[in-house]
Amino acid sequence: MLSNYLQKSDLTTQFEMERAISYLTRSINETETNRKKPVILHSITVGYYLYYQNYSLDRVLAGFSRY
Repeated sequence: MLSNYLQKSDLTTQFEMERAISYLTRSINETETNRKKPVILHSITVGYYLYYQNYSLDRVLAGFSRY
C-alpha cells in the first residue's frame, strides 16, 4: 500500500500522488513503441525523488508527468 512508503505525508498528499500516477498510466498510449526510456518508471522515479527532496506538492505532481 502506498501509505506504507510515505511516512511523512498526510492522506491528501498521498491521494494526490496516487491520482497523478493513475493519470500517468492511463495517458500512456500502448502503441508508443518508439520510446527511448521507460516513461512510467522514469516519471514515478522523478516524482518520488522530488518528494523525498522536500519539493512542493505541485512540483512533485509535475514530476509524475510524462512530459
